[in-house]
Amino acid sequence: MNLLLPHRFKKIGIVMIPLSFAFWLLMQKGMITLLLTLLFGEVNYFDYRMVNIVVASISFFGFLLGVYCLAFSREKIEDEMVQKIRMDSFQFAALIQLPLIICGFFSLLIPGNTKEQEVIILVLAAALIVFWFGFITRFHYMLHVKLK
Repeated sequence: MNLLLPHRFKKIGIVMIPLSFAFWLLMQKGMITLLLTLLFGEVNYFDYRMVNIVVASISFFGFLLGVYCLAFSREKIEDEMVQKIRMDSFQFAALIQLPLIICGFFSLLIPGNTKEQEVIILVLAAALIVFWFGFITRFHYMLHVKLK
């Protein structure tokens, strides 16, 4: 059973990842609020924080959807070698992710660390990003090295 997306989704992922990251970065820098203030002025009945939350949520899930499209789209030529490289890349990404998670949770044992919830969220977000970008980077690197 092959559950990969068609090859055209790779292009969608390549566009969605930087676009979503750019919107998230603009929201973090306060540019969305600044733009809305310039366009509509200071409106008493409307809170721009809600717009920031919506932009952050859409950009986060757009980023994840772009990563999903990039990671799970077929190659133009999908054969046994590509499937083996894909599987090896998943294993490699998991081997990178596991020590990061272990070190992150051991950092909770450090005395004086009062922000446990923030550390856990940071560790899980970093593990997610490291896994997927480790997989995507190694898969495409090995694919182009093996094919040449």
